[in-house]
Amino acid sequence: EKMRSDVEDNVFGFEALMSEAVTRALMGDDFPEQEPADRLYWGCATTATGVEIEASVLWEVNEWLFQNEHAAVDQKKMFAQDILNRMVASVRYGVLPASDASRTIHESAALLGLPLSHALPTSTLIISGMMKTGRLETMRAALGIYGDIDTAALASRERGFGILRYRSSKSADRAMRRYRKGEVVIENVAVQIKVLTRSGQVDGRKPR
Repeated sequence: EKMRSDVEDNVFGFEALMSEAVTRALMGDDFPEQEPADRLYWGCATTATGVEIEASVLWEVNEWLFQNEHAAVDQKKMFAQDILNRMVASVRYGVLPASDASRTIHESAALLGLPLSHALPTSTLIISGMMKTGRLETMRAALGIYGDIDTAALASRERGFGILRYRSSKSADRAMRRYRKGEVVIENVAVQIKVLTRSGQVDGRKPR
């Protein structure tokens, strides 16, 4: 119920989507007993932390947007429904705390460009284009110079994608200013960085 309340408060018009996700999770239709782990853990190990799963979910959203650049709102909502179905099931089966799932859905809706009811914190960076074999410690070291890091993780399966959350939004602002002025390099690769703004828009632009 906490997750349902948080999601419906944070994302505009998600009441029907959330109701369907809860119904599916309670029925267990999407997750046959013989092989639930891959979907429930989003491709991560069964020992994965909440932020590791968060990174893998956001990778899926980012990848879907890359492949569906001109998707209509209805298509985005259909994709969001699948994300919701899986996240609710992950909470039901004890893979994720409700608070982690709610935050990830809030961020996913923002990435998809769906309207938000409540503003997002602006302290989380989304990093892509890293080496597939990149290490979390290297990402933290490269971005830690801009401020104190709260938490960070790489998406599962060596996808060159990660997230990093600072303790202060000012640190994220410093990192983005550096990115707009030049390059942010991690393991000799110039990476792409985005930040989710309070309004939910994705800001990763560089001046022309």
